[in-house]
Amino acid sequence: MENNSRNKQYKLVEIPLESKEQLHALKHRFKLRQTRLLAAMIDYFHRHGYNPIEPVESTSAELAKLRNAVIGFFKTQEKEYIKPTISKVNDMVGQLSEISIGLEPMLFSTDDKKVSGSAPIDTKLVDLQLANEHLTTQVRDYETRLLLLNQLIEKKTIAFKDYNVLNGSFEDVKKLLSVR
Repeated sequence: MENNSRNKQYKLVEIPLESKEQLHALKHRFKLRQTRLLAAMIDYFHRHGYNPIEPVESTSAELAKLRNAVIGFFKTQEKEYIKPTISKVNDMVGQLSEISIGLEPMLFSTDDKKVSGSAPIDTKLVDLQLANEHLTTQVRDYETRLLLLNQLIEKKTIAFKDYNVLNGSFEDVKKLLSVR
């Protein structure tokens, strides 16, 4: 059986004596042959995209980059999804308030006088009762959607700042906000 390393071609590389001593120490430390160690080092730099000339950033700098990326993600979520969602919910609540204010005088009138020819009034009363039932159903539907939406929004504190985080897909939120 032939040794696989005999079939490979090798090239001599010139390095300073100090680097040669460091390479020798590394080869003993990792218990590798010099050629295997150099090949592994080259492969490592290639795979990870590191430039061996540039200084390596500290762990805290890498963590700061990661933290900033996460904060940026949360800010984007808050700006593009959560704030518009809250705005739509507030609009729905405002619309329901306007409707209920408009119906209050008609529904809670204390005038119990019978008017001659009250058939149109009775019809109007039936229409208002049906409208009230419809609005009550809509309010319950909106309340259910608000509860579901509230379950999707979670408050998180990152780097001493509070963010509202959406724990659902954009499609889920669109379904909850669509008018039925």
